[in-house]
Amino acid sequence: LVFMALWHIVVYCPLAHANWMSDGFLYKAGVLDFAGGNVVHVSAGCAGLMSSLVIGKRAGFGSEIFHPHNIMVSVLGASLLWVGWLAFNGGSDVSDMSQVAVSVLNTQVAAACGSFSWMLTEWALKKRPSVLGIISGALAGLVGITPGAGFVDLTGAFVIGIITGPACFFSCQLKHRFNFDDALDAFGIHAPAGAIGGLITGLLAQSKIGGEGVNGAFYGNGEQFWIQLYGIVVSAGWAMCMTFILLKLVENTMGLRVAMEDELQGLDMVCHGETLNPFPFTDPEGDSHSNYFGEELFSDGESVVQKGRMSSDMARHSQDPGKKSREIRRSVENSAPRRNSKDSISEIEAAFGDHVVGHPA
Repeated sequence: LVFMALWHIVVYCPLAHANWMSDGFLYKAGVLDFAGGNVVHVSAGCAGLMSSLVIGKRAGFGSEIFHPHNIMVSVLGASLLWVGWLAFNGGSDVSDMSQVAVSVLNTQVAAACGSFSWMLTEWALKKRPSVLGIISGALAGLVGITPGAGFVDLTGAFVIGIITGPACFFSCQLKHRFNFDDALDAFGIHAPAGAIGGLITGLLAQSKIGGEGVNGAFYGNGEQFWIQLYGIVVSAGWAMCMTFILLKLVENTMGLRVAMEDELQGLDMVCHGETLNPFPFTDPEGDSHSNYFGEELFSDGESVVQKGRMSSDMARHSQDPGKKSREIRRSVENSAPRRNSKDSISEIEAAFGDHVVGHPA
């Protein structure tokens, strides 16, 4: 909470002033940022990258598979974001109401194209699309159109969505290539999409649409592309440098990470005594319970990794009946295109019978 308050004052507010106020140096330079491509997304994405580097990796990162917590809740959140973004971009036009319809329509088109292009990319490379990928692509399109929603036409919105989907798909793989823990792809989606959207705005902006009356490079104003690049570099550099300083300040005064046992148990349980997780967790001071894969969640008052994540030592030495079920579950997931959910559940139940406490059905 302290870091967020400091970040808002030290990073966001100066960038907002520089980009949107008439006396801001980026505004005077001619940088186009309709609703926060630089101010919000490039800065926040770069701050996320710096935070992941300074704070470090989650327990088990790189050695264990982290599955999405709850796809249904993720889809619900993405749906709310999509609808809310229409108002976010549409409401960012405070001077010329004629731009509202254009910015809202551009937002819708870019989100749909981002979702579609991410799905096609994932389908081509991984041989199957995923719901998580589809909503991630929609977010990439939403972020990408943010800087240019009121400056480009539908062609520009289409181009931004089609490009940001695959671009963010690949940028999200960087955390595996360079071994940093960007848990929610804050950097992988927000920074590249915001930057790409800003650059394409520098190419496809049209004076007849935008209230600033500025054309992009494809409409006779070649300088605008470089102006956009300048604004992106300044925003990214400021955000990363100041985020590093603020993180170190908080780390040396209050600390940044919680205790390992609290991290494994989950801060929802530690701070609030409740969790959204569908598994039947108990209070840390209560009795031991198991989830539907037979894994013990609390033993002698000590927490064990939630969501079926056990360390290699625990998995090797544990005699719990969930060990084999986890192996079956991984096998089922790896062969998902050739199996159905009923067969998967039946296989687990046949192996363990009464040891399985409930199941996803």
